[in-house]
Amino acid sequence: MVQQPGVGRFQGFDAGDAVELGELLVFVSDWLASDPNRLDASLYEFVGVPDYVGRVCTAEELRAEVNRFAGMLLGCAVSGEEL
Repeated sequence: MVQQPGVGRFQGFDAGDAVELGELLVFVSDWLASDPNRLDASLYEFVGVPDYVGRVCTAEELRAEVNRFAGMLLGCAVSGEEL
């Protein structure tokens, strides 16, 4: 099997790309905080987990993960999250 360059392996980021991705994640985090009740329902519907499985995650839990990754990229705490 011939592997194309960049497919299936990490190519790395330069500092500018990391900052841009971090800023995008902060934007997504702010959006997740904007209306958690409506977004919880939308997230539940999008994931498509049957009721008998139970809750997968809430918009707030997803936001905490987004903040964690943004903090790693930006090198600082995002929205009160600890690094």
